[in-house]
Amino acid sequence: MRFRILRNFLLSAVFSLLAFAGFAQTITPATGSITSFSSIYGDASTSKNFSFTGAGFTPGQPAIVIANAESEVSTALGGPYASSVSINSDGSGNIASTTIYVRTAEATIPGVYLSKQIRIENAGGTLIGTRTISQITVNTRSLDIINVAIEDKVYDGNTSATVTNNGSPISLDNLRTADLGNVTISFSGATATFDDANVGSFKTVTVTGYSISGPASAYYTLIPLPAQSGNITAKPLSISAILANKTYGTALTSGSGFTGFNAVGAVGAENPGTVTVTYGSGSTANANVGTYNNAVVLSALTGGSGGFLPGNYTITYNSANIVVNPKALTLSGAGANNKIYNGNSVAVLNGGVSLNAGVEVGDDCTLDASGATGTFASPNVANGINVTVSGYALTGAQAGNYSLTQPTGITANITEKALTITANTI
Repeated sequence: MRFRILRNFLLSAVFSLLAFAGFAQTITPATGSITSFSSIYGDASTSKNFSFTGAGFTPGQPAIVIANAESEVSTALGGPYASSVSINSDGSGNIASTTIYVRTAEATIPGVYLSKQIRIENAGGTLIGTRTISQITVNTRSLDIINVAIEDKVYDGNTSATVTNNGSPISLDNLRTADLGNVTISFSGATATFDDANVGSFKTVTVTGYSISGPASAYYTLIPLPAQSGNITAKPLSISAILANKTYGTALTSGSGFTGFNAVGAVGAENPGTVTVTYGSGSTANANVGTYNNAVVLSALTGGSGGFLPGNYTITYNSANIVVNPKALTLSGAGANNKIYNGNSVAVLNGGVSLNAGVEVGDDCTLDASGATGTFASPNVANGINVTVSGYALTGAQAGNYSLTQPTGITANITEKALTITANTI
């Protein structure tokens, strides 16, 4: 009797162990396909699903669906997803048709993974079914550089631009939170270039040379910065007229193509072209001798060389003065009379002196010889002694517009004075 009870107990235990070990447990696939997945690093892939039924389980014991390392599973489309999920059998040891949702885990490192399996095991860890994923493709995640701005600059003749931020630090957009600190942006080697060097607003700027580094940088692709924009403003340029000296009786003519100026502020070898000059008071032929302030007025700079363009500059025009100088007049007929030695150097000038041509028509300007004097270089007897002449002057309403050159090269003789020697009576 005791032997029969022991035999029945042992047989029951053996059959229970066999059932637990899965020899009688079956998994029957139903529908669905999970052959391939494609995703981006940091984003879970779109879910795919398969369904199965089970039989032969100890009532209440589960079938455990275990994802491969690159995947995660759930019994609901919306999750939650995990590395495994358990489906309990019913009171008869059966598992009704169950849908399993599979997706690529968001943390899966970029790459191509082949022949990966979803395992179905019993509670004892015995494999009772598989579903194969033929290929999992995880692509690198795109990163954008954000908060980039371009500094405005004053025209300097080149296309170089300077990168700055828009008020917030330059950073990476679309970076996984888990990778903060594992991916950094490098500014070394970055360059920014305007499309040309000339003045303009919202000019296109190309920025290149940024890179990323860090332990997780290989999981990302840095997207080139789109074209930026920046402003090049005009450079101050001073165009200053040069003092205009002229002689009374001559006129200055206004017009274009004028080069009588100094330019300060041009870039490099750039050379401003020509301007239009407008002469004011003091420029006419009959303008009186004197200084006429700010009478040389410049405008309308045009042309140039060495790449000079007026539009790249804010031009300031500075005027200059006109100075009218006296017109020089000369004399003719000037001379000195010979004299007998008298102990002094006074020379007597002749009276045949007159002004040479040069007085402007209509001007009142005549010679005044009343103060003219001559002086021998030596009072002693000699021939061809130099005589210094001075004192000739001009008179008349317009005399102040002329200067008079005193005669030079005048010579005369001093002859011996007769001397009588009379002896005293003894």
